[in-house]
Amino acid sequence: MPDPVITAPETGLSAPAEHSRRQLEALLEVSEAIAQQRDLRALFHDLATRLHSVVEFDFLTLILHDPVRNVMRLHILETDHPTDAPIGKDLPLEGHPSGWVWQKQEALVVSDTHEETRFPEYMAVLREKGVRAFALMPLTTAQRRVGAMGFGRMVPDAILELQFMQRVASQVAVAVDNALNVESSQAYQKQLATERDRLRVLLDLNNVLVTSRELPELFRGIVSTLQRVIRHDYTSLALLDPMTGLLKIYALDFPGHQGFFKAETVVPRDASPAGRAIAEGKTLVARGAELDIYPSEIVRQLRAEGI
Repeated sequence: MPDPVITAPETGLSAPAEHSRRQLEALLEVSEAIAQQRDLRALFHDLATRLHSVVEFDFLTLILHDPVRNVMRLHILETDHPTDAPIGKDLPLEGHPSGWVWQKQEALVVSDTHEETRFPEYMAVLREKGVRAFALMPLTTAQRRVGAMGFGRMVPDAILELQFMQRVASQVAVAVDNALNVESSQAYQKQLATERDRLRVLLDLNNVLVTSRELPELFRGIVSTLQRVIRHDYTSLALLDPMTGLLKIYALDFPGHQGFFKAETVVPRDASPAGRAIAEGKTLVARGAELDIYPSEIVRQLRAEGI
């Protein structure tokens, strides 16, 4: 597998960046709507309106777990299509997709109800109503498993933006639990406020990526934005040179340590944490003495300065 290469921002990235920006704006609107609404039906109607701007769906459902009877219960169905869905109907924990999602705490995606072999009775009902594809996400807070949220389409193979809808579901879970547990509202409001602040930062970061064309400007924008929500003392940007296999450190922010870093310092890829992160293609977290295994002079100096 070739090494991933990070390149400077280009105009060609603007389309996905613009879509990402719209999604972040929608998430922020969802967060604000949740903070303002206490009625679940009004909230879901508001969510459906806002979400349609960034993701296609024909219906949105809320299914909650009843801990007393240990069943799932359809509470809300938001759709523009005619429906006779039995709101308030008890659904079995076993043998129903919502129960599976609640128990497994995993998203369930069905690309085509005409080909799905699981949950045959439920698939037959969906096919009769013209539903061809749907997804169910667990609604879970730090306190408990609340239920499931679903969205679907009348066309097959049309479940897109699953990661985005999972983020929406994580916020809806807090709103639902808040409505069901009024006495815990302060804790939930604090949780929502924290998530809202982080979404604003992500939106601002996205705007920096879209508008900045030079690496120094891009880096300064990222650092100043992150400082609002992530406490940190040092930030760097290292890019891989695919021709030499070396890492070039293009930018470094280390307040109070001017002159510590020479512009565009080059280091062997295997000698630094950044090189390992690139080679393995995943986030690297190193604490304290774990950094001392890297022979990079920059790492040694950072350790001497207290990183």
